[in-house]
Amino acid sequence: MLLVRPIRATDLDALVMLAGEASFGLTSLPPDRNLLAERIEKSLRSFAFPARKPGSEMYLFVLEDAAAEFSERKIRGSAAVYAKLGGYEPFYAYDIQTEELHSADLNIHTSVSALTPLIEHDGPSAIGSLFLSPHFRRRSTGRFLSLCRFLFMGLFPEYFEDKVIAEMRGIVDSNGESPLWNAIGRHFFHVDYPRADYLSAVNKAFINDLMPRHPIYMELLPDSARAVIGRVHPNTAPALRILEQEGFQKTGLVDIFDGGPIVSCDTRSLRCVRELRYARIESWVSHGHPPSNDALRFTGPAHVHENHPDHREYLIAPAGNQSEEFRVALSRIHFLDEYVNSDGQPPPVCIAEPVGQTLNLQIGDSIAYVSLRPGEKEA
Repeated sequence: MLLVRPIRATDLDALVMLAGEASFGLTSLPPDRNLLAERIEKSLRSFAFPARKPGSEMYLFVLEDAAAEFSERKIRGSAAVYAKLGGYEPFYAYDIQTEELHSADLNIHTSVSALTPLIEHDGPSAIGSLFLSPHFRRRSTGRFLSLCRFLFMGLFPEYFEDKVIAEMRGIVDSNGESPLWNAIGRHFFHVDYPRADYLSAVNKAFINDLMPRHPIYMELLPDSARAVIGRVHPNTAPALRILEQEGFQKTGLVDIFDGGPIVSCDTRSLRCVRELRYARIESWVSHGHPPSNDALRFTGPAHVHENHPDHREYLIAPAGNQSEEFRVALSRIHFLDEYVNSDGQPPPVCIAEPVGQTLNLQIGDSIAYVSLRPGEKEA
């Protein structure tokens, strides 16, 4: 069974191993033990002491293989939410701006595009650090890991800005060569792409010191560089499709290193936030089968919807807990119909007992849930 939870101090060794599997372009997960230890500490502080308004908080989650109880490597993936970009460490990007040019004498009308440097000190929230071990990539796992962040944002909206962005990985080959970096960045920073990528994980101050100050016309760039502007790395394309299904759209901004697209969405418009629902655990499901109606009679007029079984999967998390107790599992839910809600309580549902145990739930506890895939809602 898979579980997503906040990272712990004891996860450092496993996180270092996980980061070692990542390739170039995952700036927020560098294979550096000291830097990762700092990120864990920052995440622990963020969960333990939530700010009254979004600031520099970072909430780092890990995907745990709960079934591998005795394994030395239970951490299979990571994902993070950043409460706010900007402040002491600005957000940097290129803004693609198009200019129309016209000559009446030559009867020429054309348009040119420029990469305009952008420095944002009062930015939105952001998601990042999404990485899944290559040996653990299978059906729905990446989607589950990615969407857990939006479930967290739905449960704790006060932690985040009204808009959230994602910087998608651009085109970088297995040798760490980036066409856009080779055309622009290396002439200003005088280091190769992997080195710049690492340095940006340590301290972004050098970007402000050395980045271009004026717009760069794309027409003056080599074809190889122009071809990758706004394009996502093939390995990241599935992650982009998931975000688009959640409501993200391209912004016209691109990463200043590899030219990857930056997408955004209003936080409240995220599909997982809009469709977030609450329920109460009525009973456990035994071996994949819901309890009988007789077993439920003591709770009131409700019975399991057996004529139309729900085979969809849902992200399930305890409701009403503190942020540091956030835990998410992926499972089916057995909904009860003909239930008369006379006391204002969440409607009753049944879930598998192992799921409840993984989430530290008891009968009668409330849960928050949302469907794994768009267009799938409870019966």
